[in-house]
Amino acid sequence: STVGGDAVAMEKFTRWDDKVSGVNPFVPPLRRGQSGMAFAPRVLLGVVLVVLRFPMAVLLLLVIALVDLVLLLAPIPYVRRLIRLLVEAPLCRILLILLGFYSVREAEASKRRLKLAPAAEGAPGADDASVRSGDVIVCNHQSFVDVLFLNYRYAPVFLRASTDAAGGVVETNLVGALLQAVRPCPSKGPPAASAAAVVA
Repeated sequence: STVGGDAVAMEKFTRWDDKVSGVNPFVPPLRRGQSGMAFAPRVLLGVVLVVLRFPMAVLLLLVIALVDLVLLLAPIPYVRRLIRLLVEAPLCRILLILLGFYSVREAEASKRRLKLAPAAEGAPGADDASVRSGDVIVCNHQSFVDVLFLNYRYAPVFLRASTDAAGGVVETNLVGALLQAVRPCPSKGPPAASAAAVVA
């Protein structure tokens, strides 16, 4: 009965299985033992790749920081947007490839599986899941990789929650968003504003 109970307990978590990797965050992963002879070449290859890719990644980060500086000096918003789409976004994609993200699969989330209420008929975006100019993407990133992907995919205006008691959001550039992603606690920034004011 204990084995059957464990099987039932595991079964209720299967809906959280990742469709691509099959990883389930609530089930302990199965570990397979590897011999030293099979593991050593992989370690050696990993060291070689790190030695080759690390300087290139640092160089790309410096170029991205330089582009961000140019964007701060560009007076026309349309020019800044064009630079981000034609220069900064491809640089982020190249950096993702250097980090091992050769392809990123995108799929529309199932509202039924996530138990989300459907959008009301006639509401903006009710029949279209594509992201358009002026839309707000709300997410909780876990690493700087998420920031790089968002900038490559959408070239957005990054906002973060303000640490002030009054609330609001703080606008930041790509470099600022990357720095916030690697910090354990959000740093204090300029005065906060409302999201509607920044998007407008």
